[in-house]
Amino acid sequence: MIFTPTQLLYRAAINTREVKAGEKIITYQQNDIPPAATDCQCWLCGAELNGKGYPKKRVIKDTFTDHPFAKAPHSKTVCEACAYCLSQPSFRNYSIFVEGDKLYHPSRVEAREIILNPPQENPWILCLAVSGQKWLHFKAKVNYRPTPAIVMLEDMPVKVATEWVTDFLPVIEELYQTFTKDEIKSGQYNEKRIRDFGIEAFQVREGKVSKIRGTRFMELLLYIARREGK
Repeated sequence: MIFTPTQLLYRAAINTREVKAGEKIITYQQNDIPPAATDCQCWLCGAELNGKGYPKKRVIKDTFTDHPFAKAPHSKTVCEACAYCLSQPSFRNYSIFVEGDKLYHPSRVEAREIILNPPQENPWILCLAVSGQKWLHFKAKVNYRPTPAIVMLEDMPVKVATEWVTDFLPVIEELYQTFTKDEIKSGQYNEKRIRDFGIEAFQVREGKVSKIRGTRFMELLLYIARREGK
């Protein structure tokens, strides 16, 4: 079955119900307001409504700024899944990982493990909230295979393949033991830290990292990179 991102997220939230987010437990309950569609497609995700939807003016607030992402701008109705997902502040505040009918709010460490070992069978989405201030779910792509896949880093889609991650992430994490993420990202390193790391070893690793500098993929690797003991 083909899902839109919000359909997959809505189904998972209702099925999972209680989801851990850091030290908090968030409970998701089904919307008890009966939907009644007046259009054929959802304004936001473009899904067929099949008689289930809500007036757009009731769901889309004046502060909503993502109108260019609407898949069916001619419609005046929002589907049940999109309406629900936009009513949950936690879907904006926390990262989202959906695998099949299960919902998680992964930490950065958990996101690293998901990217290294993506789901093998179930449809899945991964949205990494950096600021906790943006809606990411309807901008995501549902992945139906483990790799390559699309991961959302904030509102930036990143194409990821497992072999790319296992090739570059260890090198970035080696550098990260000595250098800051800003140094690795910019290529502007502190000379003393270069000497501490070892000039020849540094040149080899920097030579590799420089191949992906400035890419969305490198931004993602820097986001999930870990230092030993942290």
